[in-house]
Amino acid sequence: MGKAVRSNIIIFAMSALPVVLLFIGNPSLIDLSTNYALLTILAKISAFSGLALLTITTILSSRTKRIDRLLGGLDTVYEIHHNKGKISFILLVLHPIFLALREADRVITFLKYFLPGSGWAIDLGKIALTLMAIALIISIYTNVDYENLKIIHKSLGFFMILGGFHAYLTRSNLYNIPPLRYYMMIMLSISTALYINTSLLGNILARKFRYRIISVDRLSVTITRITMNPVDDRLDFKPGQFILIRFEQENFNEVHPFSIVSSPEEDILSICVKSLGDYTSRIKELREGTIAVIEGAYGGFLIKRTSRDQVWIAGGIGITPFLSMLSTIRQRKEEIHLYYSYSNPGDEALVSLIRDRIVNDAIKLTVINTRELGRITVDRIISEYPDYKEKSYCICGPSAMNKDFLNKLRNAGVPVDYIDLEYFNLL
Repeated sequence: MGKAVRSNIIIFAMSALPVVLLFIGNPSLIDLSTNYALLTILAKISAFSGLALLTITTILSSRTKRIDRLLGGLDTVYEIHHNKGKISFILLVLHPIFLALREADRVITFLKYFLPGSGWAIDLGKIALTLMAIALIISIYTNVDYENLKIIHKSLGFFMILGGFHAYLTRSNLYNIPPLRYYMMIMLSISTALYINTSLLGNILARKFRYRIISVDRLSVTITRITMNPVDDRLDFKPGQFILIRFEQENFNEVHPFSIVSSPEEDILSICVKSLGDYTSRIKELREGTIAVIEGAYGGFLIKRTSRDQVWIAGGIGITPFLSMLSTIRQRKEEIHLYYSYSNPGDEALVSLIRDRIVNDAIKLTVINTRELGRITVDRIISEYPDYKEKSYCICGPSAMNKDFLNKLRNAGVPVDYIDLEYFNLL
């Protein structure tokens, strides 16, 4: 069973458990004799499962290393967090809709479920849901910058706390069914504690490492390499992992994720940054001697221990985790074929780094300038490897590219357990 399937089963079970406890604690609720009774059941199911799922998404965003390892990397955890967060919002929105539909024939009574004035305990739920809707609409449909987007996502934990108060203060079934009350209390307590630590206190429970910048190298107009030495303790990491880093220099107060391009065997720590936004465009302004505060390392995008030949596919700056992997491969019988595709002329500077890291004859490199040769496709890989189903795949690039390869490889018959993705959309 793949980690994605396993994680979805666990999350579904944890979200459904409140509903199970609800009906075990009060079997009389299972009443389908009238539309009113049916809508009441649906309202309770959507409320408890939605709130439970919201606590889970908050826990997933806590950057806990145990969760990182369990689910195959922080990038995967955040991808699950995004998807499940949307589902929890839909479930919570359905709660007042189902309640209101019970009174669909009475306009005033119907509207009371969406307007303030029902008492502060109930209004807390309305406020939380309204603010959550506004936050999600802004993050999805507006061109908000990265730092403000982080603030919006941090606020979702506050809305969860408001929803928890609403659930308890309205004297719902939480009061009448102790197992349900205790379960929701545990979930809300854990998620609230992790939310406060991660979002409000800067993740004070996570160990931080201090490094000093020793060089800032402009590899091209768009690519900058930052090299650092440890101030005291050295960060342990595996090839392919990434770090969260904050530079102690003016205008660099934000925490950003970057893949490590150096080898664990080296004393130095290096990252390569591509100018894609306001922050990354300023990265070249970093100065030698600046202190970097580092958290990590995170990620499960690692060299696979498998007897299968491997196909590595990188797009643009998505080559960075592979650079660390390449420098550690000394002896290997299984073939690795690395396809590196890029369209930005500045990315060409990374090709020389790739070639310098290849120290094993079992590694084959194909470089594709997509402006001249077109994009790398699954059809091309299939045409080059008749035994493509017997290979293991590692893919890192833009989210659309990752998902396209995942879907097409699965449709071509490659088992999902042999397809590994790395996403760059952390928040």
